[in-house]
Amino acid sequence: MLTALPDLKVGKLRERIIIHTDHEKIKKLTVYAHGVVTGDINVQPQYLSLGVLEKGKKIVKTIKLDASENTSFKILNAVSTEPEVKTEIETVVAGKSYRINVSPVDGYTKNLLRGDVLIKTDNEEQKEIKVKFFGRVRKSMAKKKPVSSAKK
Repeated sequence: MLTALPDLKVGKLRERIIIHTDHEKIKKLTVYAHGVVTGDINVQPQYLSLGVLEKGKKIVKTIKLDASENTSFKILNAVSTEPEVKTEIETVVAGKSYRINVSPVDGYTKNLLRGDVLIKTDNEEQKEIKVKFFGRVRKSMAKKKPVSSAKK
């Protein structure tokens, strides 16, 4: 049985555990523990794919934040670390459920959009929630020049 300490931080857990034994052939075993420590706020998705973008075409992706039972929270702010990506906070149920709409700004110029959405809350254990995002612009097909059939 594996027990986590009470002060374990909310987020991904990746640890290597080495178990020493008295077995004559197997003196130690290595076990890898992977998991997610959840808090009062459930965040979906943990990683936001903007997908393959087409310049001039609008796209909006959503991050959902929901309070666990018997808790409430407020979103104080949500910003993108990438200046060409904007965020908009939408209240679904005040104190319980919020959506962060994420989209490229009008007229964005970069071919790769990569960064974090940083969400500040009033929750003590999840004051800042980070959701990574990535998107890339579809490469347009290069127009081929017609082959000239003129004779010399």
